[in-house]
Order: sequence, then C-alpha cells, then structure tokens
Amino acid sequence: VSPALVSKITDRIMPEVREWQSRALDDVYTVVFFDGVWFKGRSEGKIVKKCAYSVLGVTTEGKKDILGIWIADSESASFWVSVFNDLKNRGVKDILIACHDNLTGFSKTLETTYPRTENQLCIVRQIRNSLAFVNWKDRKAVAADLKRIYTAATLDEAEYQLEVFRERYGKRYPYILKSWDENWFELSVFSKYPDAVRRFICTSVGRSLIFSILLTQSLFYYFWALMAIL
Repeated sequence: VSPALVSKITDRIMPEVREWQSRALDDVYTVVFFDGVWFKGRSEGKIVKKCAYSVLGVTTEGKKDILGIWIADSESASFWVSVFNDLKNRGVKDILIACHDNLTGFSKTLETTYPRTENQLCIVRQIRNSLAFVNWKDRKAVAADLKRIYTAATLDEAEYQLEVFRERYGKRYPYILKSWDENWFELSVFSKYPDAVRRFICTSVGRSLIFSILLTQSLFYYFWALMAIL
C-alpha cells in the first residue's frame, strides 16, 4: 500500500475519527485500563518513535469500550494529566479502579482529577521487572515464590507470603523486596475482590485494542493513519 493511498483514505475518514475521539462518555466506569504503547511512524520523511496513550473502560453494565487514543512523543505523567482532563470534560465523573503500570507520578496525577479512584498496578509487569534482577538458575524458584504472593486467597495470606519471600531472598535480592514494599499498597488492591475480578484487573498489558494492532504493525506511514485504523 502506497503512502499516497494511506493518506487519501485517512483524510476521508478523519472527520469520523475526530468525532469518535470527542464523543460523550459515561458518568462512571468500574475499571479503566491506562496504557502507553510505543510504535514507529513516518514524520517529515523520517522514521521516529511515538507513544500511543490508550484508555479502555469497563462500563457499569460490563461492556468494554476504548475511551480514547492520544499520540505523543513520549510517555509521561504530565501528558496523562491532559488525558484525565479530557475524560472529565467528556463526562467521566468517577472511575472505581484504575489499572496501569508503575509510571512515575501517574497515581498522584490521577488523584488530582479522580481522588476516589483505587490504583491497581500491573502484576505482570511487576513480576517481569522483579525477575530481571534474578540469576538465571534462580528464576524458576523465585517466580514460583512470587506467584504465591499474588495468587494468595486473601490480603493477609499475600502479606504472609511476602514475608516468606523476604526470609528466603531478602539478602540475595534486596532490590526485589524494595520494589514490592514501596508499591505494596497499589499492588495488592485486587486482593480484596472475588477471583474473577482479581484475574481481570491485575494486569494492564494487552487489554486494549491498540496493543494487539501495534504488535502486528512495525511501521505506520503517518501517525494519523494509526488513529484511523483504530
């Protein structure tokens, strides 16, 4: 497909895209997944990387809906502020649970717009980051012991398993415990919910349509083409 054809098609459907991006939203969403995904695109004859901010919400009726997509040069808490404000201006008054990775400053910036929202950090990314520090020969055992923490039936059991992990690996891998301790409050929010809800909210990875599309597209001729496809 030529760049000219992509541009022509994009120009024809962009009015609908803009209308979709500015549509009114529900007052309340039970769960909202916030995710930033990097992709490559062509800008002024050069190949550059951009970040696509995607927001997927779950309505009070249980329906999933992409609330919006924003494209920026990088992922930062300051840009997420503009996303939160846009959601609020389009009618979102409250979010019960926000699922996201541990981007610096995200939770605090979200609190300025939605002070009652609970933050659940992505467990999958927490595990991935934890194992990055582990020797290859220890990975299987460490992963199994970490699993006992996030699959515990109750918060008390999860805290107990965290202490067991501390006794076994505290001296060998102190940086893993440091991360879990610093983020425990937002890592353990899902523990108080039923199993079906826990499985749903404990990860932000791959929840949005944009994530699956970007996995299959290595390059977009124009960034607006990405919006048009989505």
